[in-house]
Amino acid sequence: MAAAHPTTNTKKKTVVVIGAGVIGLTTALKLQKHDDYQVTVVAEIIPSDPKSIKYTSRWAGAHHVYNPINDTEQHCESIASLLAGEVRFLIVNLVFEEETFKVMWELSAPGNDAEESFLRIPQTEYFFVERLKPEPLEKMPHFRYLEPAELIPGATSGCTFTTVSIDVPIYLNYLLTRFLGSGGRILRGSILHINQILEGGTSLFAGGSHLDALPDALIVCAGIGARFLGGVEDKDVYPVRGQTVLVRAPWVRFGRTETLDQSGACTYIIPRRSSDVIVGGTRVADDWYPQARPETTEDILKRGLALCPELAPPEVRAVRKPTIDDLLSHVVGQGCGLRPARKGGFRLEVEWFDGAKVKRKDRIPIIHNYGHGGYGYQASWGCADRVLELLTGALATSTKTIQEKGDYQVEIIADVLPTDAKTIKYTSHWAGAHYVSFTPTGTEQADIDHQTFLEMWALSEYGGPAEECFLRVTQTEYFSTEQSKPNPLERMPGFREVPKEELIPNANYGYSFETVTIDVPVYLKYLTSRLLELGVVFVKGHVQHIDQVLEAGSYPFTDDGKNDSLIDIASGLAPDAVIVCAGLGARFLGGVEDGTVYPSRGQTVILRAPWVRDGCSLENGDTWTYIIPRRSGDVIIGGIQGIDDWYPKARPETTQDLLRRGLSLCPQLIPSSETRIKQGHTHAGIDDLIPLIVEEGCGLRPMRKEGPRIEADYRIAKIIGKKIPIIYNYGHGTQGYINSIGSAGVVIRLLEEGSLGK
Repeated sequence: MAAAHPTTNTKKKTVVVIGAGVIGLTTALKLQKHDDYQVTVVAEIIPSDPKSIKYTSRWAGAHHVYNPINDTEQHCESIASLLAGEVRFLIVNLVFEEETFKVMWELSAPGNDAEESFLRIPQTEYFFVERLKPEPLEKMPHFRYLEPAELIPGATSGCTFTTVSIDVPIYLNYLLTRFLGSGGRILRGSILHINQILEGGTSLFAGGSHLDALPDALIVCAGIGARFLGGVEDKDVYPVRGQTVLVRAPWVRFGRTETLDQSGACTYIIPRRSSDVIVGGTRVADDWYPQARPETTEDILKRGLALCPELAPPEVRAVRKPTIDDLLSHVVGQGCGLRPARKGGFRLEVEWFDGAKVKRKDRIPIIHNYGHGGYGYQASWGCADRVLELLTGALATSTKTIQEKGDYQVEIIADVLPTDAKTIKYTSHWAGAHYVSFTPTGTEQADIDHQTFLEMWALSEYGGPAEECFLRVTQTEYFSTEQSKPNPLERMPGFREVPKEELIPNANYGYSFETVTIDVPVYLKYLTSRLLELGVVFVKGHVQHIDQVLEAGSYPFTDDGKNDSLIDIASGLAPDAVIVCAGLGARFLGGVEDGTVYPSRGQTVILRAPWVRDGCSLENGDTWTYIIPRRSGDVIIGGIQGIDDWYPKARPETTQDLLRRGLSLCPQLIPSSETRIKQGHTHAGIDDLIPLIVEEGCGLRPMRKEGPRIEADYRIAKIIGKKIPIIYNYGHGTQGYINSIGSAGVVIRLLEEGSLGK
């Protein structure tokens, strides 16, 4: 089946979608309705074909019910044990589902041309398991929680709301008809490898033409086929087999589901507008059996009738309790489908293909949109919207021209910028910070640190360019254990050992010297301002893999090129070098993924105590307490070092401990006695500090098992086929400010040694 060959439009980009299931058709329709794209779907099976185990979308229930229990191995033993990454995945998935529901609700409205594909129904959900909070279903129309008396035996909670069920044979043909009516094409064909399409285009298939342009982009919506499609071959894709029974029961016009355990096992009743009712189901991972099993059919009918006695004809229910035998004469069909689940969740991302592999000059964007498991229908429109965004950005990137750049034209790409609100993802905002380095004397790292100090000391001079960022203080360091010789602190101005009689309790050694503290919000703004003055460009964006930057610089992270006037013509070019200063993000950044990077969680309290103008700290066994005054009048009290502790909020009990230790170390934190009397405090204590608290918070210091990584490497940028230097500068842990200027000097040296020349 193919639509008439489209009229050639040189302004439109040619896009091929692989797969004609609900994900493929929805994506194709979304793109075809966009003025910039001419779309062709290539699929082995299309909606009008007989049902086949190879085409899962025909076997779906389907209805729209937000569900945090996901069959793509995102579930766990309890909802409370969800990892942060899993929660993020579920949140993203729910966003796509919410976008889809809005579209389907509109399509199901009376008078809409898709009305016949949907049935608006009251839906009741019974839960035998713990649910995420807040309950995602609260967004549904007419939502309310069930009263205890309304629950079925065994259920711990429940709710009711209004949703839509989908008559999938009708809906799939509606999508196909709308796609063709919008000028799209569908070609029947079996694809062994994506290279076939990338090199030969749609001319290889019946209904195609030698006049067809080669695709500018390829969209993979192959479902379970993504496991076997050459060039994709995603072994994380696996089936979750679902078996259902189709019952003719026009008197059932409501939906009902019981969720039995954390794996998502459930019994469901889904009525369709056509008067058929889907009774299900099963959820069995890695079960490839292609036919309905009779014993499973019997079990489904048994569970379905227990959940919904109304499945039986009204005349039977009027005289006696119905049995399975009362349903058998109303069974229209039984079958099974292989839901295309994926370990780690669905795949929705851009991959760049080297055109040279298929005798083409340019790289080609491939967008993957598969692995949605049992939630393809209810995520379909949201994912299609995301594909459109990815495609638009990818094609804009691939058309950027390469032009020569001036000497060291720097662009900074970051998910969080210094001017943004504080977040756990941006550690630099949470630092103390002061210059106190314990790096052993005679090491390269000690020289790096000391170079930073010399620069900061100069910046902090009276009338200096960054005077307002620093406070010169007398710093006293107390220790319970003896320090190594020679003492690294001996390089500091005014260094002296603290006499025994001047030591505080729990301290056996002490050293005093002059140094600087850093008012980090002010200093970060100063650095940003200086960089902007020098012509450095800031681009806000989340880099998933360093190849994204190697291929097109910062352009993919701009708003579809709308920022061109701000970031100049260099923004879309492949860079001459990439510097990775990703901190804790180096653990997750694709192409780096340094598993030796880990967090050392630090928690602090900021007090308003302008009378404190000297710093001190105490090492006492496993604890380290410090007092860092800032020029602004604020004072930082810390600290802790929680190794591999990812908790993103300040813990109240830790705040109390910090105040107690801080006051013990520095009684000068307490306001004057006159002030305390006015506040009603007759005895000095932690309560006197509470009114002084400005903020409490925590940061995740980016530690690295082998110490900071400052080294050069190379990586091939496929778009220009040459080696590009990559300089790594991360893993500084608690010493980021202390290492900063010195390590920047090493980066410059590494660039020059690499003969960058730009």
